[in-house]
Amino acid sequence: MGARMLLLISIGMAFLGGLHAVVPVGREFITAFMQNYLMSVPGAEFQLFISGYASLTRVTVSLYKSQFQNNFVLTQGQTQVVKIPAYVEMSGTAKSCNTILVRADQDVSVLALSSKENSADTNVVYPVSSLGTEYYVLTPVGSGDKLYKEFSIIAWRDPVEVDITLKGSVRFQERVYKAGAQLRVSLLPYEAVQFQSRQDLSGTRIRSPQPVAVLSGHSCARKNTKCNHVVEQLLPVTSWGRAFFIPPLSFQTKYDIAYIVASQATLITYFSGGAHKNQLLQPGSVFQLEVIRTGPFYLTSSSGIQVFFFCTGGSHNGIAFDPFFLSIPDVSSYCTSYSIRSQEGFENYGLIIAKKMAAAGITMA
Repeated sequence: MGARMLLLISIGMAFLGGLHAVVPVGREFITAFMQNYLMSVPGAEFQLFISGYASLTRVTVSLYKSQFQNNFVLTQGQTQVVKIPAYVEMSGTAKSCNTILVRADQDVSVLALSSKENSADTNVVYPVSSLGTEYYVLTPVGSGDKLYKEFSIIAWRDPVEVDITLKGSVRFQERVYKAGAQLRVSLLPYEAVQFQSRQDLSGTRIRSPQPVAVLSGHSCARKNTKCNHVVEQLLPVTSWGRAFFIPPLSFQTKYDIAYIVASQATLITYFSGGAHKNQLLQPGSVFQLEVIRTGPFYLTSSSGIQVFFFCTGGSHNGIAFDPFFLSIPDVSSYCTSYSIRSQEGFENYGLIIAKKMAAAGITMA
């Protein structure tokens, strides 16, 4: 089709599964499951969706310091669902050894699902080759009794001391760290730590001498409807981009929120409806745009930025949909072909972003 495009997939009646872009492939992955809603809510399900792209791909899924292990072989185009024991869910601000490891002898992609009754989200799991040493947290809106903004850091194969510069107050190991404080946490190989706060943690800086994985979100974010667990794995600062399209949702009658995070002094320019505006961002600052269905935003920046989309919830065809959260990929990551896998038992939606001149050349088979 010549021109590159971006495909965003929405999975789930009431959109419980959220919206996600192209899933990266690799041969080794680490992840964890942050707290979803209330720990007292029964029926928690944690799953990995692992997809193969070559014949006879051997995969091992294991839990660190656990007897749990699942070995299987994928054929080309096959997706295997792996159920993870419920005890992996992290609780409160604390360390955890319940890290999930995925290893394969050929490239695979991994999607994680955290589900409880009326509170579920999926997130892309990045391969360890995508991990970095500097991150900035984003925790979307939502407040309520026993609901928390949260993020988690997962060590890879080396012990590491991670420095965290907080934008909100947290309590860790019987000590309160206020906004602006620097906290240092030591992690053993494949150990994780979760931080929670009632305060906004957006802009919190994470620095590590060794590559780590970082998850960020909310135990149950809320805006227009009931709350819903939201989580995304973050990209390190070195992987941020400078040009983004932020598409609206055609079924959103209110507005959604785009969050833009900067790691250094950055000038952003955003275009919508034939007009453009400029905004100067400082290191660790977070800028918000209201996204409505009348048109998309095109966003450029003088240095790398991190862009998120937060659906605030609403109603579509008489069915309520709760909030969801995702990272917006930069234009340079757009591709010319995609493989779509739908979720049985749900309404599945695809949103394609492409140049007008390329629209006629898009084919689906």
